[in-house]
Amino acid sequence: MDIGERMKFLRKQLELTQSDFAERIGITNSALSDIERGRTKSLTERNIASIATMYGVNPEWLRSGAEPVFFAGKLPMDALAAQYGMTELELDIMRQYMRLPFPVRRRVFTELAAFVMASEAEAALEPEPQAMEYFDKKTGSRIAGASALPRQQ
Repeated sequence: MDIGERMKFLRKQLELTQSDFAERIGITNSALSDIERGRTKSLTERNIASIATMYGVNPEWLRSGAEPVFFAGKLPMDALAAQYGMTELELDIMRQYMRLPFPVRRRVFTELAAFVMASEAEAALEPEPQAMEYFDKKTGSRIAGASALPRQQ
């Protein structure tokens, strides 16, 4: 089975039309059609990673046909969630994001990146709160254990 036949097999297993599958993995319908028909083998590593993440497909199976087709046990996204201590909600948001059509994912990513960059820039402008020490007015000595951060307004 060549890569085109594997892609067609996978699409049929997932019960997706060519246009739906192509949109979800970020290629055109005609590109997917060409791949499935063996006219081209242009499936990028990015496409392979996207398919593997979204559908739990073994990337080596896509590249070479090496079994198994689907991952057994934890999917890569589940392993990533465990590594970073993500909640079920965060994992679900990540899954939903990966199911978005590629153009929508790109737009969401661009907006999120802009938000993160703006937040980091804003945080860099805010001064770090300084610990305050308290001193006895009569003796001028530091009061042991009496330090605090100023209140945030």
